[in-house]
Amino acid sequence: MHRLPENVRKSLERIVKDMRLNERVYGIGLFGSWSRGDAEKSSDADLLIIYENIEDEYIERIISGGVFVDLNFIPKSWIKGIVPPEIDQKLYEAQIFYDRDWALANAKLLITNIYSSPERVRLRIKNHVIESDIYFSRAASALFKGDLKSAQLFSTVALEKALMILMERALRPISNSHFIQEAEDAAKKLEAQSLFNYYLDAAKLNEAKGELAKEKLEILKIILNEMSHVVNENSKNIEELHPKAKKNIKYYFNPAFIEGAVFRIESLIASNKFAEAMHYIKSLATIAIEKYAILRASMEKSALDFTCLLSFLEGAEKRKPKHYQNITNLLDLDNLRKEEVGETVKMVREMLLRIRGRGNFNQKPHI
Repeated sequence: MHRLPENVRKSLERIVKDMRLNERVYGIGLFGSWSRGDAEKSSDADLLIIYENIEDEYIERIISGGVFVDLNFIPKSWIKGIVPPEIDQKLYEAQIFYDRDWALANAKLLITNIYSSPERVRLRIKNHVIESDIYFSRAASALFKGDLKSAQLFSTVALEKALMILMERALRPISNSHFIQEAEDAAKKLEAQSLFNYYLDAAKLNEAKGELAKEKLEILKIILNEMSHVVNENSKNIEELHPKAKKNIKYYFNPAFIEGAVFRIESLIASNKFAEAMHYIKSLATIAIEKYAILRASMEKSALDFTCLLSFLEGAEKRKPKHYQNITNLLDLDNLRKEEVGETVKMVREMLLRIRGRGNFNQKPHI
């Protein structure tokens, strides 16, 4: 920990010291920006916690000594057998602070040796391909059902997942705070600038300015405050949800998480990284409304069709139309035309095909 700032080092030392006493904790490692060396003062710290007798990964946010820390728990079984590619980057970046039985060190050594191999890269890419296909399918279905806002939103997310495929191919880290920079670097390296440019256009990030980023941040804070109020008022409904959904809602609406996210976005804006800030804002908002919609569906005892997420929220927020308007304003989903959204969906389909090697990225798309 000697390379870390003193406040971060001391905070992590306290956490590691306490967690080592937990008999279910088998390993602890630092990953993310503080491990890679590209962290800023506003960056949170990410700790990978190898935990016994859990079935799936989950994250908890805490504040220690003024430092925002994410505790990323993963099942011990994940590093004792076949390591899932979803945690490759975390293991590759990990600085190990505690390793009871050398399982974490062995897993890190394994992944370090194969991280850039074509076979392992293909495994990581496969996950992003699946995610991009899911969001594109939602976009196409939403367009068919007449939900233009959901179609536009999911088209943008599908493109973002496609950019992650490029980042894996170019061996660039995937990071919330440096997503635009890393995606652009990957696109240039792979001569796929058109995909990156299409994404900026679809997500309306190519015109990111300081004042607009500040306005969007203020809207985000209003939205998260409103959602958090509903979350806090309906703890019983949350406890009845699927364990993974419950943990996700508790994480994203944890005041410590929201405070840290706002602090990070303010730092990006202050550093004139307006596109990064806008991406961070929209990405967080998209995740938050997905989690919030799960809770609202539970409250109303209704099935949630993710395909028509925005239509669902419009109906759920009838008593608070301003809240829904803030969401669509923040995500730039107002005043959409069916023809334009349809062209966007077609363009996304073509770009997803190209990224699988079926075409030239820099050729003008046929839409």
